[in-house]
Amino acid sequence: IPQGLRYYDNNALKKDFNVYAKANYRATQKLSLFLDLQMRAIDYTFFGFDNDLNNTTQQADLFFFNPKAGMSYNFNPKHEAYASFGVANREPVRRDFTESTPESRPSHETLYNLETGYRYKGKSTGITANVYYMYYENQLVLTGSINDVGAYNRVNTPESYRAGIELELKQRILPKLDLAGNISLSENKIRSFTEFIDDWDTGEQISVERSNTDIAFSPALISAAILSYRPIKGLEISILSKYVGKQFLDNTQSDERSLDAFWVQDLRIGYTFKGLGMREIGLNFLLNNFTNVMYAPNGYTFSGVIDGQRNDFNYLFPQAGINWLTNLVVKF
Repeated sequence: IPQGLRYYDNNALKKDFNVYAKANYRATQKLSLFLDLQMRAIDYTFFGFDNDLNNTTQQADLFFFNPKAGMSYNFNPKHEAYASFGVANREPVRRDFTESTPESRPSHETLYNLETGYRYKGKSTGITANVYYMYYENQLVLTGSINDVGAYNRVNTPESYRAGIELELKQRILPKLDLAGNISLSENKIRSFTEFIDDWDTGEQISVERSNTDIAFSPALISAAILSYRPIKGLEISILSKYVGKQFLDNTQSDERSLDAFWVQDLRIGYTFKGLGMREIGLNFLLNNFTNVMYAPNGYTFSGVIDGQRNDFNYLFPQAGINWLTNLVVKF
């Protein structure tokens, strides 16, 4: 292909300047406070479309202030409570800049994150419970909309949020048997947005108003567990289990464009010893998905109207069934 034929074969220059300040303060013997401040300036020069749809060099300058403050309170060595609030800003990605004009270019995202939690550290038990609320302004999502250069670009949605609870447990069941696990329960919603669908009969787009729909690729339930057993010195046998709930391929919360929940199990065996003049030798064997579950954790979709009927085209990334690997680690 002749050089210069594709407009995206070009160099972009992104300068990212950061200034940080962090302070920790022990107000009392039990109460600690912290403050994190970040100032970030971005100078971005790239090749993109102007208002006349010509490919020209453009520049975008952004400035962000990202503060975070929090506290922790130790009731005693075993019990601790904490809380924090932070603001984070993120710029659009390169494609958002290059496949738009200055008029259709999306704005940056702003996240307000509030969380609080509790920790317990016992001799054989550890528990953490965390509650969070993440509110987004101008979150960038795909809606099917075509911008003024004909690209399916991400657009800003005014309001969206993630809210949930995370629980962690570490438990020594027996001197040689440990259990660790976590679970996350969440609600991930876009308050409202307009979905656009290509009408291949007319060459136009059809708009559909959506409200209170799940954010794409955001399962409401995720959990994992590890059961580890050490029968002899140096040998550890573990069963790893992971569950991921149903998730959607786009932001319409449609069952026709979704990924099924899946539950996979892995077996891990590791043995370390000293010998042969080596400081340590490790033999590891991992049997992945030993229940041979057929599942897909990711994918994408697009839709179009043909002969007056909506058609969805879903594409998945299937994972391997039962598979294994082994390795040898030698420390001299």
